Amino acid sequence: MRSLINQIATRFSDRESLGVFIRLKDGHIGNIDYVTLKSHKNLLDITDSYQNVDVKAVEFRRQPIYLSIDGDGVIHKLVENPNDSSPEELVKSNLPKIDLNSVYFQYNPISKDQGYLSIIRRTVFKEVMDHFDSFDSFIINVTLGPFATNILFTIQPEITSVSGSGYQLVAENSLLTSFNYTGVSSDESINFGEQNLNPEILLPYFSAIQHFIPSQNNNSAEWVEIEEQRKEFRFYNLYRKIILFAPTSLFLVLLINFAIFSYFQSANSELTIRHSIQLSEGNEFKKLSNEVSQKEKMLNLSETNYARTITYYADQLGLSIVDGVKLTELEIYPLDQKSLTNNQEYVFLTGKIQVRGLCNEPENLTEWINQLNKLSWIQNISSPKYSWDVLLNKGEFEFEIEII
Repeated sequence: MRSLINQIATRFSDRESLGVFIRLKDGHIGNIDYVTLKSHKNLLDITDSYQNVDVKAVEFRRQPIYLSIDGDGVIHKLVENPNDSSPEELVKSNLPKIDLNSVYFQYNPISKDQGYLSIIRRTVFKEVMDHFDSFDSFIINVTLGPFATNILFTIQPEITSVSGSGYQLVAENSLLTSFNYTGVSSDESINFGEQNLNPEILLPYFSAIQHFIPSQNNNSAEWVEIEEQRKEFRFYNLYRKIILFAPTSLFLVLLINFAIFSYFQSANSELTIRHSIQLSEGNEFKKLSNEVSQKEKMLNLSETNYARTITYYADQLGLSIVDGVKLTELEIYPLDQKSLTNNQEYVFLTGKIQVRGLCNEPENLTEWINQLNKLSWIQNISSPKYSWDVLLNKGEFEFEIEII
């Protein structure tokens, strides 16, 4: 997945443009110089470059093309422009006999008050456009003359003269001020950033580089044919991106859906297992609850029987004793004293308990008797007999309990 994303990013980081210098001869296209530039990961490489080749021998691809046109059929006139007039106004004032509908023109300033007015006939330009249209190429911009090199002088203002593409060029204040076509270029390479440029490709190189630094292009051709080409290129570029991204986007959507489906399928399986475990535990709990209930019933029955035993009464009375009270005698079912005097058989008083003991304070005894009255198996408690033992420094008590 990571590799696929990297490939997509790499393809979209690749940008390519073609710079072409056309030197017209007798108003027609002759031989050309061209350079193909390609940016990849912030690097700008020259992938192709040819000089003085027959234009008919070159097949152009569907790519953005930046033209520089000069030679026969292109007129350059140095004009005064103190009022910052528009190119159209400059043509009317300096070349009043020219029909504005028959030419295209550009203005390139060389100072605050002067500049070059460059003109090409529309019929000549149409011939150029027709040739590139046959390849379905996109003409993004056209520069008349060698003024695309202004990018060089703007970025590297220390350069004031250069020889390349057959021109002798002179710059001042980062602007091309004069040029002369001799057909001869310097043998010395031109340093531009990290590039060592062959002087023969000077003009096509700086034509192509406009694609990557459009902010440095101060002279965009606002001509009807060029505007249409730019619009077509924008649509083509958008279409290409959609075509490239559509399969990838679909794959990513399917991958995300599969991940979501897998997650919920796993969660559903886990919940099913948990539900089964909970059902099993619930059944075990019901089974244990029934066993506990049965054992509680048996225990209650056992306690009922136990409650009627002597040890039960003794245990309950012992548990109920409060602080400050001490039992000394506890007779459960005591012997009837009358049976002793009459020489009869021993008779035990069932349902009776005689209690004797000591207490620190009368209040302690009262508190204990109140606790005994709460026991369910006691029916009645007789009034206690109470006396104070001086030797023991405690109170002696005695009372009788009737059992239900």
